[in-house]
Amino acid sequence: MLRENEVHLALSDQRRPFADTYVNDQLDFFGCYVEVAKGNALCRSKNVSLENILQMPCIIVAKKEQQDMERDFYQNTIGFGGGFLFADSLEEGRMMAIGNQGVLPVDGVGSLPACSASLIRLPLLSGGKQLERNYCLFWKKDRTGYYIEEFSRILHEVLPN
Repeated sequence: MLRENEVHLALSDQRRPFADTYVNDQLDFFGCYVEVAKGNALCRSKNVSLENILQMPCIIVAKKEQQDMERDFYQNTIGFGGGFLFADSLEEGRMMAIGNQGVLPVDGVGSLPACSASLIRLPLLSGGKQLERNYCLFWKKDRTGYYIEEFSRILHEVLPN
């Protein structure tokens, strides 16, 4: 339950149509990548197409209560189809990828920690173009104010375009 002075703000990719009751502040589109083990045959290319990895397991970083929602998103929105493995953290997901258990999708937003020497990060393509995700700030319109709008302005300045 919201208290009188609480403001809830979410920074996330857009996964559904915008709601009229929220401010939907679009930040930018960021490219999608996959991390794969250096010994994987995919590493011979400068990028990887979604069509080439359809049968490979997709490693998703998600807590248990979010797994069904994340599986649905990666399968039905992004287009992965080779089964799903789950990791509780990025480090655990990377260890699974190093073990050549599947591909680990990552986004190019912000400053993602560098890959280990055993992984390579490749742009993820679909139909010959890099997949992108629309990242936004969301907050209820009736909860807007100076500080939240100033935070949004600063975030727009610091994110790479």
